[in-house]
Amino acid sequence: MFANPNFLTVLLFVVGTALQLGDVHSKQLGYVCWVVTLAMAAYVVIRWWEWPTHFRRKLDGFRIMRFGGRIPLPDAARIAYEEARASGSIWAEAAERLGNSNTPEGILDYVAMHFAMDTNLWGKRPPSTRLELIDPKHATYGAFAGGAKELRLRDKAKTVFTDMVVATKDLRAVIDQFRDGLKGDTQI
Repeated sequence: MFANPNFLTVLLFVVGTALQLGDVHSKQLGYVCWVVTLAMAAYVVIRWWEWPTHFRRKLDGFRIMRFGGRIPLPDAARIAYEEARASGSIWAEAAERLGNSNTPEGILDYVAMHFAMDTNLWGKRPPSTRLELIDPKHATYGAFAGGAKELRLRDKAKTVFTDMVVATKDLRAVIDQFRDGLKGDTQI
């Protein structure tokens, strides 16, 4: 625990603040704690920048999953596909083989269709800029395009939805479904 620089930074911050607020007669000790705290915080930031970029992206994903109510559908489809690949799920292989195309956009379109079948989607219907709930029946019979960036409904009006989002709780449910489902190497 004492080897973690984050813990030490917080500890020294609390000690320095307590010394300042407690009106300790040794102001020099308080200033030393503050200087060491700032040095430790700088060290943590420098170490963070040394991480590979895929770790930093995962931290952004963690922030969205924990503190956001909704996540853009292309990001949700990418996260679900990554988790399916990591767990060896049959859904990753299905997305690669059964999608419209074997391109990254085609794979995301396939995964987005899974979201349309099992979750609620919200999107903007141009020229409107307001998010509205997409009727699940219509979303199931629509076609995704551009890496889950737009949904083209198969109706006479040729309705298109863009900037779609999905609830993070629904993303968690889809990820759990992908993890717990059949694996690519399961004997049938």
